[in-house]
Amino acid sequence: RTKVKGSDWEDKVLRSADKDPDGPPLTPPQLECPITYSYVPHGGAVHGLSCSSLMRNVFASCGADGIIRVHNSLQASERIALEPSSSHIYSVAWSPAKTLVMAAGGGDGWVYLY
Repeated sequence: RTKVKGSDWEDKVLRSADKDPDGPPLTPPQLECPITYSYVPHGGAVHGLSCSSLMRNVFASCGADGIIRVHNSLQASERIALEPSSSHIYSVAWSPAKTLVMAAGGGDGWVYLY
């Protein structure tokens, strides 16, 4: 038999299967998500997400609603919402060199710089 690497739970399952193969199956432990709040949602699919490499708590998201939302990860509400286009925004990226520079690509073919 091969040794399976994994969590303690997997080891307990393997050990209990060796001792009592006809016993009831073990159920996995119920895990709870530690996140207790969510961010302001987009009005459709989210197409892009970018974390700032120079500001550790800042990230931007873009989506089908044509809005770019800039968030602080420690707050549920957005810091700013930009609406450059009425069409989809498909990508967003922070500048790796400048703290407050961001680019976004829209479904209308335009690149928006902020």
